[in-house]
Parts: sequence; C-alpha cells; structure tokens
Amino acid sequence: MEDNNFTLLQTKKLKDFYYWSIIVIIVFYGYHTLPKGISIINEIKNCMNKFRLTTNLKSNSCDIDTKNIVSINSKVLFLFSLARPYVIKGVNRYLRETNKLVSERLGLIAIDLHGNKQSYISISECSRALDFGRLTIKNCLLTGNTHKGYKFVYNV
Repeated sequence: MEDNNFTLLQTKKLKDFYYWSIIVIIVFYGYHTLPKGISIINEIKNCMNKFRLTTNLKSNSCDIDTKNIVSINSKVLFLFSLARPYVIKGVNRYLRETNKLVSERLGLIAIDLHGNKQSYISISECSRALDFGRLTIKNCLLTGNTHKGYKFVYNV
C-alpha cells in the first residue's frame, strides 16, 4: 500500500481508537489503580470524541495535535515503565505479589451432580448461597476441581 493511501486513513476516529486502546491496556494491567494512571486516562478522555469535537474552548482542554500526542505518549510510556499492579498467571490476573484474583466482573455458575445450574454474579454471592468459603470456590474455578458435588465455571 502506498504511503498516500495510508495517510488517508489517519482520521480523528482512528486517533480516538488508538487512545481508547491505550486506556484498555492501562485498565487491563491495573495502572488505573494508580493516581498517575487515572490522570492519564482523564487526559486522554478529554481529547476524545465530544471533547475533541466541541467548539467550546473552555471545555476543549485538548486538541489532538502532534505536540499533545507526544506529551500523552511520553506519559503513557512512563506509566508503563512502572511495575504492573496486576500480573498475569496463566489465564488469570492477580494483584501484584498476592494470590488475590482481580475481579473480572464475570459471574459464575455452580453445577451440581445432577447437572442443575445456578448462576451467581460473584464468588461472594455464591459463597453465601452455598455456604462454602470464597477461597474454596476460587480454587475450584482455578483448578477445575469439584467441592461437595459442585463444579464451578465462569459465566461468560
């Protein structure tokens, strides 16, 4: 593809998507739990969509130009140079230096020996309903093991 054709695709929506993708990475690795991460997210949000498109100079604190892109990118690179608050082990995310799972806000399903399924919005809700410890349920989710005739799977 010629360079001229590629520059035709360099739209403001493409820039918005680029920055949205950065926010996804910031949240996925837990940087949003740091004050610097929240600051960068807010700065990016103020450069996107309605804030970028508004003609109100008071509410338009950012214009995505080359200078701003370099500024935001350098802040993001600094943020990503910090230790990740979440670490990935297998297919799960954990708080750094702990065995605590990061909540994916996914529900879970408890399946009994007869194949009956019961959905729960959280491990805590399931724990209260079945009177099992949260750690027991978490371990069953991680290992695939059963507990007292129940198998647990994520509800995705």
